[in-house]
Amino acid sequence: MKNPIEIIDLSSIFDGLENKWVVLSKDNKKVLAVADEIEGLGKKINDGIVMKVPDPRYSFAPVTSFI
Repeated sequence: MKNPIEIIDLSSIFDGLENKWVVLSKDNKKVLAVADEIEGLGKKINDGIVMKVPDPRYSFAPVTSFI
């Protein structure tokens, strides 16, 4: 297998941030900014990875095809 995807557990740094927009550091070690709306992240969006933290009660698995 070439270039396996590394699995990163972000649950500890996202604890309490469910359904919030965050800027995650590029090394995936800390949250740089938090906001209820993406606009609230301001210029920090240029400093890392922007994402909305999913609710941990639900699983997230992207779908690539439908049967």
